[in-house]
Amino acid sequence: MKLLMILFALGCMSVVGREMLIPSPQQMPHTNIPTPCEEPPFDTLSHIQAYRALKLRMKNSRSQGLPKVTQQQFMYHALVDSIFPYWYGTPWDFNGITETPRKGKIACGYFVSTTLRDLGIPLNRYRLAQKASSHIIKDLCDPAQIQTFRSRIVLYQHLNDLPQNGLFVVGLSQHVGFVLKNEEGVFFIHANYAGDQLTLKERLNESTAIQHSQIFVLGNLLESKTFLERWK
Repeated sequence: MKLLMILFALGCMSVVGREMLIPSPQQMPHTNIPTPCEEPPFDTLSHIQAYRALKLRMKNSRSQGLPKVTQQQFMYHALVDSIFPYWYGTPWDFNGITETPRKGKIACGYFVSTTLRDLGIPLNRYRLAQKASSHIIKDLCDPAQIQTFRSRIVLYQHLNDLPQNGLFVVGLSQHVGFVLKNEEGVFFIHANYAGDQLTLKERLNESTAIQHSQIFVLGNLLESKTFLERWK
């Protein structure tokens, strides 16, 4: 009995000893523990209003009579830095025809025709969007600025050899979108029918749509005289 009491007492002392090793909240040093914060809800109305203001600026810029190089730079940055990002996150649908980013759904051809129209290119977005992808490229680009590839590898090599800040429209077997080359790499910007089915910018060599295509009709938008003249 005495042995059991001694063992019990030692066990209690060991528990007390362990508790004493754990500091109380008051004893713990102050640390900046980040608290999770919820992302604010997307403000569709403000998004649409800002996009309308952007379209008005595009319309006003057309009347300025910019030199060719300045015009190319303006159109490049207007699309890549302003117009395209407004559309990111807009759902894709085969029958989507919305002309308002993040409101409704849009098909790949309508994404191309609507963004170019909003840049200031006079076109019928319905007629252009409903054409076959190769015909869209032919409608927008000079013949000398159009190349056809039947190998993704050859397409990648061709784009890697080109200067930076290039913007192209590409027609696939059953899809169409934009190709961007800048200092960060080569990207495919399109209303994506694969994955989450959203309008996005993704690396060209990681795109499911690119990987599934058997043909690539590539048109150099900003080097096409006809395209540049349509903006004036």
